Amino acid sequence: PLARLSPPPLPPLARPPPPTRGSVFPPTSPPPTPMPAGSAGAGPSSAGSSNPFAPAGAADAFRAAATWTDVEMPGWEAQNEDKRPPAFYEAGYYAGYFDITTGDFVRRVLRAFIPYRSIIDEDVSNDDQNAEPDLYSTFWMTTTLVLLLSMSSNLAAFFKSLATPDPSSATLVSLDNLALAAAILYPYVLLAPLSLFVLRLCTPVRVALADSLCVYGYALAPVVVAVAVCAVPVRLVQLSAMAVGCGLSVVAVMVNVWRTQEADSKGVAYLAKIVSGALHGVLGAALTFLFFLR
Repeated sequence: PLARLSPPPLPPLARPPPPTRGSVFPPTSPPPTPMPAGSAGAGPSSAGSSNPFAPAGAADAFRAAATWTDVEMPGWEAQNEDKRPPAFYEAGYYAGYFDITTGDFVRRVLRAFIPYRSIIDEDVSNDDQNAEPDLYSTFWMTTTLVLLLSMSSNLAAFFKSLATPDPSSATLVSLDNLALAAAILYPYVLLAPLSLFVLRLCTPVRVALADSLCVYGYALAPVVVAVAVCAVPVRLVQLSAMAVGCGLSVVAVMVNVWRTQEADSKGVAYLAKIVSGALHGVLGAALTFLFFLR
């Protein structure tokens, strides 16, 4: 009875015949049908593509990837069209006037101390030189002079009070000189070049307002050094330093304030140089009296 319950023996498995040499398909399966030329799975080139394993649509994907630069991005053109030059009341309009190298700044400061050449280069033969005016000195040189006038006058008064026998007469630091210096220098540095600009409108010579602003800014460099020396509480040292510094500043203004002289406006140019130098001299005398001689 146990023999009846045992399963019948399995028949031997049929083994497929080995593939023939040079064929990757067994003889029992039919070879793939070649695709017609120009079909989606024919590859980039129907004549040179013989890969039977290439998936359908591979040629279209290859062509799309090769020409992705031709795809238009809708947002880029709109962004480029929105870019416009800034107006004069925007901060970006003045960004170029503060783009100055250290070499240009040092060269122009030295020409203010030795005013035999113009501060702004007219004929630039070297790539390192810049012929464009800047407003860096107009702001920072004026601000430095305002701070130094307040500091030097306070230090000179403090050192002078230490020499007195009565310690109660020691001078405290006052900010009145800071406000006075700012009230004098900032309007002067703006109004003097503006007056020259208006005067040029009556002549054939046309020079930008930034040119005069740049000249007046660098012309204050000798005065900055003179005011720093005036911290010494000696009257002779203060007068000598201010005389030399203001004298160099006056010459720098007269040399650079009207560089281009046309035949029709030569008389106006000389008049502008004389008036500018005289006003600059009055400024130096006023600073000396108000901050160091009172």
